[in-house]
Amino acid sequence: MFEKAMFEAEYSADGVRHTVVMPFQALVNSEAVGFNLSHSNDGKRESIKVSVIPRAEIKIHRLELVAEYEFHQDEKIFLNGYQSWTDSAEHGLQDRQKGIPLLGRIVNPYFQLRKYGDYDFIRQPSAPGEFHGFSYGYIKKQGSNQITLLGSLNEQNAFTVIRFTAAAKEIRVSMECNNLATDKPVTALQLLCVTDEENKAFDQWFSAMELPAVKTPEITGWTSWYDHYENISSDIINQNLEAFTNTNLPIEIFQIDDGFQTATGDWLSIDKAKFPEGLAPVVDRIHKSGYKAGLWLAPFSAQKNSELAKQHPEWLLRDGKGKPVQAGINWGGFYALDIYNQEFRDHLAEVFNTVLNEWGFDMVKLDFLYGACLAPETQGRTRGAVMHDGMKLLRELTGSKLILGCGVPLASAFGLVDYCRIGCDVSLDWDDGFRGSQIHRERPSTLNSLANAIGRRHLDGRAFRNDPDVFILRDRNTKLSGAEKETLFRINAVTGALVFTSDNVAEYSDTRKKMFESLKAKKKIESVESDSGTYTISYTEGGKEHILFANLSDKTIFYSGLEVPAHSSVIL
Repeated sequence: MFEKAMFEAEYSADGVRHTVVMPFQALVNSEAVGFNLSHSNDGKRESIKVSVIPRAEIKIHRLELVAEYEFHQDEKIFLNGYQSWTDSAEHGLQDRQKGIPLLGRIVNPYFQLRKYGDYDFIRQPSAPGEFHGFSYGYIKKQGSNQITLLGSLNEQNAFTVIRFTAAAKEIRVSMECNNLATDKPVTALQLLCVTDEENKAFDQWFSAMELPAVKTPEITGWTSWYDHYENISSDIINQNLEAFTNTNLPIEIFQIDDGFQTATGDWLSIDKAKFPEGLAPVVDRIHKSGYKAGLWLAPFSAQKNSELAKQHPEWLLRDGKGKPVQAGINWGGFYALDIYNQEFRDHLAEVFNTVLNEWGFDMVKLDFLYGACLAPETQGRTRGAVMHDGMKLLRELTGSKLILGCGVPLASAFGLVDYCRIGCDVSLDWDDGFRGSQIHRERPSTLNSLANAIGRRHLDGRAFRNDPDVFILRDRNTKLSGAEKETLFRINAVTGALVFTSDNVAEYSDTRKKMFESLKAKKKIESVESDSGTYTISYTEGGKEHILFANLSDKTIFYSGLEVPAHSSVIL
């Protein structure tokens, strides 16, 4: 793929800006212009490494490889979105990658929605057949199980941005360098390009990354968020805990989500009106019921009116103008925190010690993690390097306890979390209504959540165990139809290794209890075929082969002689 590629770079040295444009092969084993490239290709597996070798300090403005590629109309392309919630699915060449539409700007005058994604630092695609993503992507011929996979082997130094542009007949692979200043050698890009069957190609990529083997088991559980949201209490937790013990449905984790704290960031300040005893007695009851206890935290975030933000403004991440960085609009607006501030790191150590050792929680769901790398220009590193440092810090603070990562650039979490969300939040209707659909790629959406669960299926058991988000089977407090709820359940059951619900299972019928119990059956995806909003998932369960046909489109589809209505599914 890259044999005839071009190398392009822009950098500054001694106040002078330089531009380099030269054939890819001219850089092999050469340091003449301060860059070096190693390359190997046996026809099916291509390895590339681009290094920066400065003679004095330089500032890198742009560095990329540009390869010609003749896209064909029967090909599907996949590019991994920026973070957990960013929509990531296979696309045809006539599709258009969504951004933030005009209405999304109107409903939020301050445009803080940009902070959730890559809108502030990546040029957004503007035409059909133009796509961008991070860390990995592939090209797949319709009806074939063979892919050409392009995967980064080095996201620790910087994020790798990949662009597929059909009209220009090119693939661009860039270092997200953010004007990195360095006087030391640094690996800029390190890539593996593999053409093979899907699973074999991903096996080769992850083997080349040399990550620790994923040994975390598949689990089921309950979380408070998608029924009660922030309106939780010890009574609500106890009621749902009792429902599971009475029905004897199989779960491992019982998780308390957002709402226990007085403010986001003030993790050790428990809302006494909701939890008058604190959290330790609740954890004891969870353990006595035979379950592990989980707790939601957003460790790199602080609500604007939190005590942390008021008392420790020096802990807030600041931009190049010295202003606190707002990381989003949740909780009326919240700030990102500076992971390199030693006092803040010490504070986080105290928080994790209290949560895990004093209160006794077994797992932490760590959310909104992207906030750590929103202002790399003030941290002297690239976004990728900052995010990697943040994830290493969380792993150190958590020790052997479990981490469920969320709202995080996924490659930064590879090998450092036990479970990871691989899609956006499920919404209480199919696509979060018209207003929701006009906001941003990271918005809550059951439709997008399901597409991500399928699209990022390859990460499960290789990078971590996949969390596709919750299923909903209850009748109240949801606008999902019966077919939509069943489709959500089926896809999560097949693609997920951490499968949670927020339902009160005391309300379940016998049929729904049996559905819940079926989660324990081991499932393995063999292949997936996508076409215009439909997915044909071949998988095995208990040694038997099955096909799950999911019609996520808005029209009725006929499959194998069956009429499959919109937003529904069948198992054959």
